[in-house]
Amino acid sequence: MPVKIARSAGFCMGVRRAMNIVLEAAHRKGGSICTLGPLIHNRHVVELLESKGVRVIDDVSEVGDSTVVIRAHGIPPAVRAELERNGARVRDATCPHVRKVQSIVKKHAAEGYRILIVGDPGHAEVEGLLGYADGKGVVVGSVSDLDALGEMDKVCVVAQTTQNADTFQEISREAARRYKDCVVFDTLCNSTHQRQEEVRELAKQADAVVVVGGYNSANTNRLADIARSTGVPTFHIESAEELLAAQIDRFRNVAVTAGASTPNWLIQGVVEAIDRAQQRHTPALARAFVYGLRSFQDSGVHIAIGAALLTYASCLLQDLTVLPEYLILAFSYVFAMQHLMYFTDRAAAMYNEPTRALFYERHKVLIISVGAAGVVTALAFSAMLGWDTFGLMLLATAAGVAYNTRIVPEKLVRLVRYRRPKDVPASRDIFAGLGWAVVTVVVPFLHASPSLAERNVVAFFFVFAIAFIRSVIVDVKHIQGDRVVGNETIPIIIGKQRTKVMLGALAAVTAAVLVVAAQRGVVSSLGIYLLSCIVYACIYLYLYHERIIFQGISFEGVVDSNYWLAGIVALVWRLSQR
Repeated sequence: MPVKIARSAGFCMGVRRAMNIVLEAAHRKGGSICTLGPLIHNRHVVELLESKGVRVIDDVSEVGDSTVVIRAHGIPPAVRAELERNGARVRDATCPHVRKVQSIVKKHAAEGYRILIVGDPGHAEVEGLLGYADGKGVVVGSVSDLDALGEMDKVCVVAQTTQNADTFQEISREAARRYKDCVVFDTLCNSTHQRQEEVRELAKQADAVVVVGGYNSANTNRLADIARSTGVPTFHIESAEELLAAQIDRFRNVAVTAGASTPNWLIQGVVEAIDRAQQRHTPALARAFVYGLRSFQDSGVHIAIGAALLTYASCLLQDLTVLPEYLILAFSYVFAMQHLMYFTDRAAAMYNEPTRALFYERHKVLIISVGAAGVVTALAFSAMLGWDTFGLMLLATAAGVAYNTRIVPEKLVRLVRYRRPKDVPASRDIFAGLGWAVVTVVVPFLHASPSLAERNVVAFFFVFAIAFIRSVIVDVKHIQGDRVVGNETIPIIIGKQRTKVMLGALAAVTAAVLVVAAQRGVVSSLGIYLLSCIVYACIYLYLYHERIIFQGISFEGVVDSNYWLAGIVALVWRLSQR
């Protein structure tokens, strides 16, 4: 059975923002960087940041001449003032929701209210809120804690943003009943509430629930408590390695959720581990089918066949004769690049596709050999088509190899920001779109057509668009890993939501180009048929947005099949013309 993954699993907005701030500071390498306490409550993330030179300090006296990033939980104002007195360069990564609670506490404390903070004593966020209460704050964790407070005239009730919603409602109702002048602010984070409601619903549909996140994370522990309260077997783990002891393969329907400080790569590793564990108890035939499908995709054959089929569609759209050499060349080149391009960004691959990255590392020699064979085959067939085609493919191959090669000399590094083509913002997606268009559109045109025509431009734009959309949506999926290693992809530059809007706009423009070109007779009615590829791209964008396809076989199979669709649609169109 497919593993059910909570839509809200993983980094919340505040944690994502804090990570972005500290990673940006780390990549700039502008001196020592530290956080006062762990940035977020996740051991793996803290260790990752330490590997990038981000120290965790426990006392203001340890700051020295450093940039100090205030963590997402916030700190008391007195501590911040002390940091600034000591000369620290302060970057504030306090979650905006937490900052709002701090403002409420500060305002009402100044007006003489006693501040009741519904939360966990000693939690970093709670300690920060107490600092803003100016000595008028008290932490309560249950209704019984109110008994020890005695009479109070004016009371303001707030919640730690990650507190259990039921606990907060119970305490705030009782406080409103006891104290005449009582104001209550529901400061629970919407993300926290959503996660808690979601885990309750998932527990109803599952035989077991796996909660991924740090053992010292309050919101993660709360998710585990809520899941256990439903009576469903619940396993709180920090990483996939702990699943063995849980014997998760006993359960048929497993749901996975994760705390607000859990990165996607840890969630992905857990989901893949559960999938592997369950396969041991599936029928041999079904297991063989899944293994074959995964191998078909991981080997690069699936997308390489897609390249050949897209070339077939491109030839028909350009009104060119389809030659086997075109198809073999496209298959070989894409097959080779699919493997060799991994080695241009191995660091990001370890976060974006950890299972595949491990496979590539284990079989490095074989994969490089296979990739090299693909390049040789592509060049050989391009030579058969003519020296101009060979020169074009040689240039395309050189561009792929040079993508991660330092071009700018060390002496000019201070003058030129980008050392390699890979360092140029958005270069990966532009290279992908151009590479596919060159191999599937320009190669057949260059060999067969003496002059450039409008239909060649339309075909180029169509192929570039669907390859570009595919590349960018993969970047959206990989945004956390790319941030970690410092890649400047389109989703990182303009944000995930703007990226999705941009892709939707590009799909609309591409559809309009096909329709207008077909109506004007620039291309045949195949242009109308190929609108199905634009619709399909919009569908998989929606499916990813709704987390219906999220990772692994389902994601790659759906996204890469658009190339297959183009070829199949072209074949159907051709048969209909006879």
